[in-house]
Amino acid sequence: MKILVFSMATIMKDVSMGGSQRHLRELVMYFAEKGHQVTVLTNGRSDNREPFQLCEGVEVLPILRFKETFPIPYDTHPFHLAHSYDIIRRYAKEHDVFYIHDAQMDYSYLHAGIPTVASIKNFIYPEALISAFHTNRDRLIVACEYTYECVKGTVGRVLPRIDDILTVVRNGIDLQTYKPSPSQWREKLGLAADDFVVLFPHRPDLGKGILESFQVVAKLQGRMERPVKLMMPRHFDVNVSSGTVAFYEEMEKKAAEYGVESIVYYPWLPGHEMPEIYSMADVTLCIGHFIEAFGYVQIESIACGTPVVVSKVGAQRSIVPDGYHLEKVDYGDIEGTVEAVLKLAGQPVDVERVHTFLHREYSYEANLAGYEKLITGCVPYEGDLSAEAEDPRLYKLAPWCDLSEKGIYHDYLHQYLPKDELYEFLKLQTGPFSEAPQLEKALEEGIVVPI
Repeated sequence: MKILVFSMATIMKDVSMGGSQRHLRELVMYFAEKGHQVTVLTNGRSDNREPFQLCEGVEVLPILRFKETFPIPYDTHPFHLAHSYDIIRRYAKEHDVFYIHDAQMDYSYLHAGIPTVASIKNFIYPEALISAFHTNRDRLIVACEYTYECVKGTVGRVLPRIDDILTVVRNGIDLQTYKPSPSQWREKLGLAADDFVVLFPHRPDLGKGILESFQVVAKLQGRMERPVKLMMPRHFDVNVSSGTVAFYEEMEKKAAEYGVESIVYYPWLPGHEMPEIYSMADVTLCIGHFIEAFGYVQIESIACGTPVVVSKVGAQRSIVPDGYHLEKVDYGDIEGTVEAVLKLAGQPVDVERVHTFLHREYSYEANLAGYEKLITGCVPYEGDLSAEAEDPRLYKLAPWCDLSEKGIYHDYLHQYLPKDELYEFLKLQTGPFSEAPQLEKALEEGIVVPI
């Protein structure tokens, strides 16, 4: 089968911008192994404009002309948009099925007549949110139950039959790659054997928790006998984005203000090299307010034998249960994070048990096969997603909200709501409810959703 793939984020030959792009590389290489011919249309950049073959059967064409870096990829000239849309329309006519990776392509007339599958890899950026409400696909894939509930609780209000096309295919992890691995990186980076390495392996985004990590490291410096070193990557966007350069310069100043004594940078690496980085660290931090639609870092780190502290935000609340060398803390609880790090520091990771759990819940093989089955078996959806449904009579706490002792944490507001009458009411609920204090207001503000 001839599969056409669209990716707004550029696909590069040797390195991935993030987890979503790495996942796409894994998918298309798997499709090729199964005998399919794959063409990937992706955004070009000044450092990535030449077509290349990712492997036999997969041709990557970085020839689209959207904005080179995030955010706001559509912030480009109208003639570049026309150029890109014309390319997509022409290639769609030459393929059997169209796969839109991470949404962000909302014009069904560009691929009319060809079965279309889309996936949502985030539910936070404007382009992804807009795409979720479109009807230009026959199947829509999400990576976990959290994102499924978020889509159902929002898109489902205006497209009541979204369940007809919405499918969970859990992300998977390659345990042949992500495992404790020998590493020369301590020596390469000048780290001593007794340094306590705190890993922050995220891209340059304040929402990922870099400022919170600075505060945690500063406190750890006064609580540990070992020298504490913060290790983080320098993203390759520094090659094309002055904004990314400025971000790192500003973070250096912030780190100094918080009293961080040392930041050790490593280059942005291909996914298959990251196990060496995880394996050499003592703990990994994922403590921002960014709403992860899955969050690869947490499972990659424990797979490599390094414990993790995550904030109870988004999918991080539910991807890994207790008992697998992962501590969950309230967002913004710096002291709680420090205590969690100190607790994990003295506990060896049971890698065999972790791998058994990950293979069962996040099978790499099941993920790849699941995508191939849905994409190659896709047929046009003939129903009406917007068909009117009965008025809702039951409600529940929104999936992006979490009841805690501090109040209701709202993922999208990045804060705890006051402990008011609604909070007290929700604490007592054990299932759906038909009435609640200030129900209409709670629905409008995204605290409850209809069932």
